[in-house]
Amino acid sequence: MTLSEINPCIRFAEQIDYRSAKRSVFVKDCRLFYILSGRGEIFIEDRRHILTEGALLFCRENSVYDIVSEEGLALIVFNFDLTQKNANLTDAMPPVPVEKATIDLKRENEKVRDCDFINSHIYIKNGKNYSDAINDIVTEFKLKKLYFREKAGGILKGILIDIVRGRTLPTDNSISAVSSIINYINTNFKQDIKNEQLAKMVGYHEYHLNRLFLRHTGQSIHQYILTRRLNEAKKLLLGTDLPLTEISERCGFNSSSHFSTYFKRMIGLSPNQYRASFRNNI
Repeated sequence: MTLSEINPCIRFAEQIDYRSAKRSVFVKDCRLFYILSGRGEIFIEDRRHILTEGALLFCRENSVYDIVSEEGLALIVFNFDLTQKNANLTDAMPPVPVEKATIDLKRENEKVRDCDFINSHIYIKNGKNYSDAINDIVTEFKLKKLYFREKAGGILKGILIDIVRGRTLPTDNSISAVSSIINYINTNFKQDIKNEQLAKMVGYHEYHLNRLFLRHTGQSIHQYILTRRLNEAKKLLLGTDLPLTEISERCGFNSSSHFSTYFKRMIGLSPNQYRASFRNNI
């Protein structure tokens, strides 16, 4: 499974009040806890995390944890699967005391191949920026409008992706540097753009800049430039009657033959075939 294939199936989404002494429980499906008020702590995977207002915890299926709170917690809880494989099971799966669990507690979960850290639990001390989306899911489950589970699952996927972004993207001035490069490319893509030139603009070595850019966008700088040119070419092919020579020039390709060859390799149709196909079947 890849991150793009995640399609959450939520069974339970409610605000609850919780007070408990230390007790180990096993949960079969995934959990997301968002603390509204109170204080407590959770012990999971041999780690201890403090639960206070704004804290957020995501834990994978087949987990064992203890939540301890003598003064009590008000929190929002989601029980869900990362896929729709068991979408027919709509009732919540409550925690089971470890001593009563009848399945293999060491069973391997399906891995998210392209995002390893989501294969374990994730603790965020201050997750208040997710509160609006979390409340939207709770509202969907309260109102139960048509397709509420699908809508709520889509919101939850957005939360998980935002968590991934927050953990994997650079957090220093490199974000500003990459954003500046993206803006420059989007404005000047028809020109001949060199990595060395871009690196000087933001004060990075070109090799390091390309690595940051790849981490931020999923594409190298060169790939991003070509994608931007290709998207502009698609727009001109469908929205104008310009000849290929002028389109290739406007989009920054060296020649119309280079443009046509690259376009067919990426799209599977020649520029003229693409233009005719979409115009005739809009």
